Amino acid sequence: MNSILRIFGKRRVLLPVIHVHSSHQANYNARVAMDNGADGVLLINQGSPASETLRAAHQVAEAFPGLWVGVNILGQLDVDLLQVLYHGPLRGVWSD
Repeated sequence: MNSILRIFGKRRVLLPVIHVHSSHQANYNARVAMDNGADGVLLINQGSPASETLRAAHQVAEAFPGLWVGVNILGQLDVDLLQVLYHGPLRGVWSD
């Protein structure tokens, strides 16, 4: 079975990317995404420290428990990101 279908229950999903500037802004953007039918969000640290993005992602996941929340942490080792995912409410990581 397709992973997207297994996780989301449908074949196509909308996952807007939120460029984190602050936790408040990330929460606001996640609310806009959710209110407009997004299936989840990906938070990226482009222009902000990785620690702020991870903090914001955890806050978004706690504020919107039904929303799929993932992160794309630029310049972070994949092993470190797996530790963050294992010990928190985040559901995905984008790494390239």
